[in-house]
Amino acid sequence: MRRARRFGAVGLVASLVVLAGCSSELKLDGKDVDEKAPFLQQLEGDWRNAVGKQEVSLGDGSHCWLARAKESKEFDRQAFCGPIRHLGAKDDGVFDVWSFEAQVGEDGKLTMTNAEPKSVGADFPDDREAWRPDGAQIPENPEALDPPQAPPVEKGFLELVDGLQLTEPKKPDPKVGHIVTPSVDLKVHEVAELPTLPGTGGVELRGPAEGEELRAITFTISAGPEGTDDPKTKTTYAVKVGTTRKPLELSGEDEPQPKQQTLVAGIPQGQDAQLVVTSAGLEQTLSLTTGERTSKNVPAYYRSASEVRLDKTYPLTKVVNGLFGLEHTVRFTTVQLKPYLGNGGWAKPGTVWLKFDFDDGSLRRTAPINYYQTATYDSAKSLTLTDDRGRKYPLAGALPTLREGGANKSWFAVGVADDVKSLTMTYAPVANFVADPFWIKQANPKSGTLNFKPMTVTFALPQ
Repeated sequence: MRRARRFGAVGLVASLVVLAGCSSELKLDGKDVDEKAPFLQQLEGDWRNAVGKQEVSLGDGSHCWLARAKESKEFDRQAFCGPIRHLGAKDDGVFDVWSFEAQVGEDGKLTMTNAEPKSVGADFPDDREAWRPDGAQIPENPEALDPPQAPPVEKGFLELVDGLQLTEPKKPDPKVGHIVTPSVDLKVHEVAELPTLPGTGGVELRGPAEGEELRAITFTISAGPEGTDDPKTKTTYAVKVGTTRKPLELSGEDEPQPKQQTLVAGIPQGQDAQLVVTSAGLEQTLSLTTGERTSKNVPAYYRSASEVRLDKTYPLTKVVNGLFGLEHTVRFTTVQLKPYLGNGGWAKPGTVWLKFDFDDGSLRRTAPINYYQTATYDSAKSLTLTDDRGRKYPLAGALPTLREGGANKSWFAVGVADDVKSLTMTYAPVANFVADPFWIKQANPKSGTLNFKPMTVTFALPQ
């Protein structure tokens, strides 16, 4: 067996003119061809020159044969040369196919021109018989020829490879081939094991290091639900095999359109590797073998939806206590499920933040407005949440204080168990007021509480 190490262009067969004798063992276009003339020598020489510049395994007894019809003895205008295997060939056959032009003149001369390579990895056709002028036969069991081995990459290879097309890739389920952090949305499109990958520095192909296999994962990265402005949520990456980690630089969240990227990693045979994605101190992981998420610590990012539309308005209501009165209205717009909040961090394990958005809120004192200072909410009493299992949840902080005299947009957040299916919100604002010291004698009462009537809203959460 012989192996060549360089790759080069294939030459063309020069015009070859041979004499044709009287014979019926080989025919072209119904005309006899002198099968004893060595007219395959030039073609085989050019073929050997070509493969000598490529990365191949060449079998013992390799030659070029014509494919001759068994009954008519007509041959096709192509030659099958081998046995041979090319590095990285996609097909399993062991023959190179060369095509050529050929004619038999009236005087019996055979002319062959314009021979050139057509394909590699071909099988010899079952309905034809192999023929050569010298009678040599195709070696037995040519398929047993081993393919050439590509030069190996270094152990623990890790590299982004541009434009790599995966062979026989697998596509993970989009529900689990996906990692979301506050700043990044990473989607896996394909995974595959690679026998080889493109070479560098004049090397055509590279193979895995000894004892390792090459795994490829194709993905896109776009901005996450909280955007990319907060440095606390910057996402970092690493590849982990066992207890060994190797940092990895990935990007794409700031691009206007997601760009497909392919990561190739050398992994010990029989083991898996994890892509570790970290943001704000929390890690999520994804298998390089399956392309599926293996961590389960942020389930809220992977629900069927992340938002509930409420569009529930607390109608304009006036409440009076003595001389002090308030008018209030507000519209609750949406409830968002958020594993992470900028001012609250990650929700505690087993919980998720619910972020309530509202707008069109107004709070206005009735006359005499000068007697009293601005009223304040009693947050703990103004809003309560009860889930489908009867559990009650306190607010994560105070309800935002509405500004007097104008429309407001704001939000508040509550941490609830992540197994909640539905919630009932009871909104019954409680406002405390106190007289201005300058008007203490005129104010009646000096201080007090206003209790607005409750509004109840029940809503289901996406699962």
